[in-house]
Amino acid sequence: MKVLEVSSMSIEILSVMVGYIAIVLVIGFYAVRYVKSLRDYLIAGHRLGLIPLTFTYFATYFSAVSVFGFTGLVYRSGWSGLWLPIFWATGSIIGMFIALRLRRVKLLSPHEYFKVRFGLPHGFQVFAGLLTVIALMVSLIVQIKSTGIVWSMALGRSYVEGVLLSMIIILVYVIAGGLYSVAYTDVFQGIMFTVLLILGGVWALLATGGLGGLYAMASRISTPPTPGASPTPEGLLTSALGTYTFIPLLFLWLNWAPGVAAHIRYTQRMMAARNIDLSLKMYVIAWPILFVIYLCMAFTALAGRVFIPTMPEGMSVDYIMPFVFQKYFPPIVAGLFFACLLAAAMSTIDSEVQICNSIVFTDIQKYLKLSEKGMLTFARVLAIVVVVICTLITLYPLPIIIEFSAYCWGILGVLYFAPMLLGLYWRRVNKWGVVSGIFGGLIVFAIWQMLWGTRIYGIQPFGVGVLVSILLTFIVSAVTKPPPEECLKMYFSSR
Repeated sequence: MKVLEVSSMSIEILSVMVGYIAIVLVIGFYAVRYVKSLRDYLIAGHRLGLIPLTFTYFATYFSAVSVFGFTGLVYRSGWSGLWLPIFWATGSIIGMFIALRLRRVKLLSPHEYFKVRFGLPHGFQVFAGLLTVIALMVSLIVQIKSTGIVWSMALGRSYVEGVLLSMIIILVYVIAGGLYSVAYTDVFQGIMFTVLLILGGVWALLATGGLGGLYAMASRISTPPTPGASPTPEGLLTSALGTYTFIPLLFLWLNWAPGVAAHIRYTQRMMAARNIDLSLKMYVIAWPILFVIYLCMAFTALAGRVFIPTMPEGMSVDYIMPFVFQKYFPPIVAGLFFACLLAAAMSTIDSEVQICNSIVFTDIQKYLKLSEKGMLTFARVLAIVVVVICTLITLYPLPIIIEFSAYCWGILGVLYFAPMLLGLYWRRVNKWGVVSGIFGGLIVFAIWQMLWGTRIYGIQPFGVGVLVSILLTFIVSAVTKPPPEECLKMYFSSR
């Protein structure tokens, strides 16, 4: 893999990166003052206010992989890449309906929902937690990898050095303050990357003469995105559909929207809110900001394609955004951008570490004979274990991890979407429907992925698994015995 080259270790870029790290650590340690109990550490005591709640939601949602992957997609395919944030936004609208009911019960970890709502045994909760942790750890490894790439791009330093430094920083404040530290550092990190990415969009419009100029220039591009690739058909970059047709778009929506709606990253934020009203406002405020960010990134990537019609030899389209900032912005702004990339990565990593920690601790808590202080210490040790395992796998990758990464979003979508959305609004949903939907969806998803991938009309295997899980959950629940009343009263009683 080729990374961007820098002529020297710019003092401006280094100063900005060091300043960013210092501010994150100061904020992380400031938040420690709020941690008085185990529940404070794991779920912020269900007391997060609107500002930290909103920023930790959208900073967790938005990662460095989003910057690399989304801008690379727009550089290669044009406006049609905007279908993804549209699908993610619709998933978040569904997420608001989940939040409205799910937050009625103050769970320590969202996966406890299977036991509380459906009366499933602790063993099933452990199974769901294990699958979730595996999927999140694979995601963590990808995010950790991005910190090393950013460090290497920005300063020409070692990839390993960047990975280790980022993980040490995250460990320090996550161990100290748990979800409180994660949320308060996310406020700073979220503001930081929002400003920088909007700045990129403003530059793109000014440099091309406005939206009309950008559209006109992009519509005429017919060069290949990378050396040796097929030429881009003229007009493709400004086409709303690009190469998509209806069926692939439908299954692409099923692939992404359910995962966003019920992803444990976001349901944990619902649990941390001070009340149901704040968990809803979190979505209402965060998603307009997120959509503006994605739109500005699309402008920057498309302007990058106008000025750099084909990426340099050996450089992936995913590097268009950092390439633009290094090429067209002063070093101090480029430094801020690389710090922004680190912020995007670290704000997702710290959240996923905290979620894995909460899941594992919740599942083994009943077997621990410790005081409140001992429980808190044990939870902090668990955070160290999660980070160390993921860091070692990042530095010494296993081939199976790369294969498994294609399955992660599908697993989480199948595991949580139907049980949460159907189970929170239809009293009839029972444990047999949930178990059938989850196992049936996982099996169909895995078989489709292995045998056909996306070769059948571009259909996404994730989407097939989610659709099967919804249908099985509905059908099996409808033909089997209704759940007992004690499984319903906490979520269906009038409030």
